[in-house]
Amino acid sequence: MTTTMARTMHDYNNNYPDRKDKKDEKDGKDDGKDYDTTVTEYTQAIEQHPNDGNNYSWRGRVHLAHHNYAAALEDLNRAIELQPDQGYNYRWRGRVRYELQDYDTALEDLDRAVELQPETCQNYHWRGIIFYALEDYESAFTDFSQAIALVPDGPKNHFWRGMTSYHLGDSTTAVADFSQAIDLQPDHSRNYSMRAMAHADQENFAAAIEDYTRAIALQPGDSYHYYARGQTYYTLQQYEAAVADLTQALKRQPGHLDSYIVRGKVYGDMKHCAEAIADFTRAIGLQPDRGDLYRLRGLMHLEIKRYTAAMDDFNRAIELQPDESKNYWRRGQLHVRVKHYPPAITDFTRAVELQPDDDDYYYARGQVYFRLKDYATAEADFTRAVELQPDDGDNYYWRGRARFAQSEYAAALEDFARAVELQPDDGINYHWRGQAYYHQRDYAAALDDFTRAIELLPDKGGNYHWRSRSHLALRNYRAAMTDYLQFLIKGSRRHG
Repeated sequence: MTTTMARTMHDYNNNYPDRKDKKDEKDGKDDGKDYDTTVTEYTQAIEQHPNDGNNYSWRGRVHLAHHNYAAALEDLNRAIELQPDQGYNYRWRGRVRYELQDYDTALEDLDRAVELQPETCQNYHWRGIIFYALEDYESAFTDFSQAIALVPDGPKNHFWRGMTSYHLGDSTTAVADFSQAIDLQPDHSRNYSMRAMAHADQENFAAAIEDYTRAIALQPGDSYHYYARGQTYYTLQQYEAAVADLTQALKRQPGHLDSYIVRGKVYGDMKHCAEAIADFTRAIGLQPDRGDLYRLRGLMHLEIKRYTAAMDDFNRAIELQPDESKNYWRRGQLHVRVKHYPPAITDFTRAVELQPDDDDYYYARGQVYFRLKDYATAEADFTRAVELQPDDGDNYYWRGRARFAQSEYAAALEDFARAVELQPDDGINYHWRGQAYYHQRDYAAALDDFTRAIELLPDKGGNYHWRSRSHLALRNYRAAMTDYLQFLIKGSRRHG
C-alpha cells in the first residue's frame, strides 16, 4: 500500500465514526476538556480507587486519543491486570499496538477481544483492520463481513470490506461496498474516491472521474482527490486536465512526491521535456536515493539530446539500483543513440540477465547485432522476443529482416506475413514481404505487396523501385517505366 493510500486509510478509520458510540467505544476525547485536564481527572480517580480497572482503561484511551502511546499501553496493561475478562480492554490495547505498528501482538489482543465479546462489532472491525495491515486480505474480508452482519448500517465496515475486495482483485464487490458506504454516509469524500479507484480498475474511467469530482466538491482542500483524478486523466491521455489536477494537488501539498512524478511523466508524454526535467528534479530533491527518478529524468535528457546529462542520470540510477534491469536497458538505448554499440550490447545483456523474460531487452540487443551485421545472433535474440511476446508484430518484422539478410527468404516470408497479420496498416511490413516474394521469384505476389505498401506509404520511393522491378520481371514494361519514373521523382527513400 502506498504512503498516500496508507495515510488515506488511517485518516478515514480514525476520523469518521460509524454512529454514536456506545460507552465502551468512546475514544477518550472528552468534550470541552483539554488533554492535561482529562488526564488529571482520571489520575485522581485512580488515586481514590487504585484497583478499579475502568479508570486505567479510560485514561489509556485519553492517552491513545492524544497519541501518547507509551502511556496508553502502560494504562491498558494495568487495566487488563485488574480486569482480565473485559474484552474492550484488549481491543483498546490492540489499537495502541496497531498505532505502534506492532501488528502481531495487536492481533493477539483482538483475538482475545473476539473470544470474550463475540457479539461486538468493533472487535471484528479492528481485527479486520489489523489483518488488512498484515495484507491478509481474506481474513480481513471475513472479519469485516462479520462486523456488517452485526451492524449492517455501519459505513466504515462496508468501506473497509470494499478496500479488502479491491486488494483481492474483486473490483465489482468493491464497487458494491463503496456504494453502500456512500448510501449510508453520502457526504464523506473518501467513499467516492475509493469507489473511483475501483471504477478505474474496471476501466470505467468516466465513472471514476465523476466520483473523484464529487470527492473534490466535498473536500476541496484534500490533495489526494486531485492527485487521483489527475492520474486518471493521464491514463486517458487527457494531458492538459492531468497537469491542471496535479498542479492543484501540489498547491495543497507542495512536498507530495508522487504528484511531481506523475506530472513529470505527463509532461514527458507531451514532449515538454524542460518541465518534465524540472518535476523529476524536484522529486529527486525530495527522495534523492530513488534510482527510478534519475532514470526518468535521464530519459528526458535523452529526448532532447543532452547525452552527457542523460548518461550521468543513468549511471546514478545504476549506482542506486544495480539490480534494476530497466536502468541498463535505458543506458543501452543511450549508447545506441551515440553509436557506441559494444557497451550497448553489454548493457542489454545485463538487462537480460536480470530480467530474462522481458522481450524488450532481446529486441533491443537484437537490433544492435543487426546493425553490426551479426545477423545470426540478431535472429536468435528476435526469436526469443517472439517466444516471449508472440503478438508483437515488430518482433516478427525484425526477425524477418535478420533472416532475409542471411538469404533465408522462405523463413523471412513467414515472419513478414505474421507481421502483416498483426500490423495490417504498417506499409513497411508489406514492403519487406514483397521483397521476400520477389527473391523467391513470386513476382505477382510481390507486385501486390508493393502496391499495398505504396497505398500506405505513398511518399517512399523504394516501394516504386521494387514494384517497377516486379513489373519488369512480369514483362509489364510500360508499368515498370511509370513506377521507375515515380522512384526517380520521389527519391530513393528506402525502408528499414
